Amino acid sequence: MEGNQGTRKMGDTIPVDIPVEMMVYVDTDGEMTPRRLRYEKEGGEKIIISFSPDDTIARSDCNYVGIKEKKYICSTVVNEIRITLEIRYRVADQTWRIYRFL
Repeated sequence: MEGNQGTRKMGDTIPVDIPVEMMVYVDTDGEMTPRRLRYEKEGGEKIIISFSPDDTIARSDCNYVGIKEKKYICSTVVNEIRITLEIRYRVADQTWRIYRFL
């Protein structure tokens, strides 16, 4: 999104790996659903992205070279533009990040 100059083709992704502060709903089975994230841009501006319960398109458990993560694909509208992003939760250190914009 930021600094995305030039032409993008359908299916292109933008890897970003941005650490975020996350608010989630957790149901009685322990399943998490992203609701709101906040991150800081380079200039110090805080960006907040909110999700409705229906904005989570897909979720899965991943194991990348022994690192357990939970992957969420979410889509929402920000400034009248629909964005889709992949958010990951690293289980071992309990951290969240925007992995990439889709």
